[in-house]
Amino acid sequence: MGDGMLAEFGSVVDAVECAVSLQRGLAERNANVPEDRRIQVRIGINLGEVIVEGDDRYGEGVNIAARLEQIADPGGICVSGKVAKEVEKKLAFGFEPMGAQQVKNIAEPIQAFRVRLDRIAALPGSTGRKASPRFIAALIGLLALLIAGAGAWYGLKPPAPVAREPSIAVLPFANMSGDPAQDYLGSGIAEDIITILSSYPTLRVVSRTSSFVYDKPVKVQQVGQDL
Repeated sequence: MGDGMLAEFGSVVDAVECAVSLQRGLAERNANVPEDRRIQVRIGINLGEVIVEGDDRYGEGVNIAARLEQIADPGGICVSGKVAKEVEKKLAFGFEPMGAQQVKNIAEPIQAFRVRLDRIAALPGSTGRKASPRFIAALIGLLALLIAGAGAWYGLKPPAPVAREPSIAVLPFANMSGDPAQDYLGSGIAEDIITILSSYPTLRVVSRTSSFVYDKPVKVQQVGQDL
């Protein structure tokens, strides 16, 4: 595809998460290099049928993705209405309507949406406040943390009494860079996560003063029993 690339995903959620991670990674890189060495890409994402013949992928689903890429901003992501509808309640990224777009070789106008990399969407039960960029960048890691914590919680025997509402404790993130000057970043991300989670009235969040006492590696089961 010349200076472009076509990637096929079995999950549209994975496709959007990959695109967001790629654009954020490039943005971080570009901030530290001269302007003439910066790399900016446009990404278009569509959900549709793909015809497979050997190593080739084509069909209207591919054509629409290519057209969406062309109308995306440099460094941005443009998705079809099908994609936005499918992932809006599964991912916390914001989607900004771009209206119906008439594109080349596609008969019907395409409903297009711009992925907002600078904010997350208001989720059910939240106050709709904007999150800081540090929280957004940690979102995928947070989901992995929640899944791992849930597995450890259900592994406790005998099960400890639980509150009527779901509860969670956010522990300080470990600095694995080897640079002590980066220690503040892990604490800042954890504090942002606690702040955002505290805005959900149906979720009980352990306070920072209680969860930050675990500043060294500790078994999750022990944390669950203590708190």
